[in-house]
Amino acid sequence: MGWVEVTLPQGMNREPFVVMAGFGIDAHMITETNDDLKDKAGWLAYVESLGRAVSASDVMEINLSRGGEPIGHESAHTLIVGNCGTLQGGITLLPDADPTDGELDVLILKAEGVAGWLDTMKNMVWDNGLRKMMAKDESAQSSESAVHQRISSLTIELEQPRIVEVDGDEVGETNRIDVTIKPAALRVR
Repeated sequence: MGWVEVTLPQGMNREPFVVMAGFGIDAHMITETNDDLKDKAGWLAYVESLGRAVSASDVMEINLSRGGEPIGHESAHTLIVGNCGTLQGGITLLPDADPTDGELDVLILKAEGVAGWLDTMKNMVWDNGLRKMMAKDESAQSSESAVHQRISSLTIELEQPRIVEVDGDEVGETNRIDVTIKPAALRVR
């Protein structure tokens, strides 16, 4: 199980998550989804909101650190941290995610223009989808627009506050979250 400590205007909020937490397109998809349509169509309602989510998500400046030490700066549309990598509908975002391995997986999407989004789709569908399944590759492949990492803790700081989602629920706007894993917190059967 992962923990996200979100710094909100009213103070620190600690949120557990089992599946994913993130900023960017995924968080906007949550906020753009019509609840009535979700009740009727289930996960397909998220597909309907995808276009609005992409339009609402501009590039974020992200600083990453671990244990107080800076480890990188990214300009990205989306950052997702998760234990489980496959979404409903069979879409794999985090191909190495395993809820039993004691690590979290990170995906940073930083596509620019049509070529960048085509690279992102190739990375998800071919590199980390079909090819990985056929070749039984051990680890996720990154590309110019889709970066995969594995972590046990991470601090994410944004230059401007953004909506953060935790397991499909919006928890507010923030410019900082601390993510940690609590290995063996849940028994998965």
